[in-house]
Amino acid sequence: MAASTREGEEELVLDALTRIQVERLLLLLVPRHPQRFDEVANLLAKRKLSYLRRSDHRPLPPDCRVLLGDSMGEMAAYYTACDLAFIGGSLLP
Repeated sequence: MAASTREGEEELVLDALTRIQVERLLLLLVPRHPQRFDEVANLLAKRKLSYLRRSDHRPLPPDCRVLLGDSMGEMAAYYTACDLAFIGGSLLP
């Protein structure tokens, strides 16, 4: 999980994701500010990464690479569900 990411950090995290060759790896990406949810969704679409927005309330498709955490009040559940967490705000000045 990449949580509380700030502008510019998502690009770096997604660059790393494309280089990682781990079967069935799912990135949970949660921008820090709700007003950036659409911006990050557009970035995922631009990069042609298979993703699902949490707010869609649908099951994950088998080819999904990124779950965009775009709903409020679920961070504790995200941390519980993930194996590894990165907290944003430290990749860029």
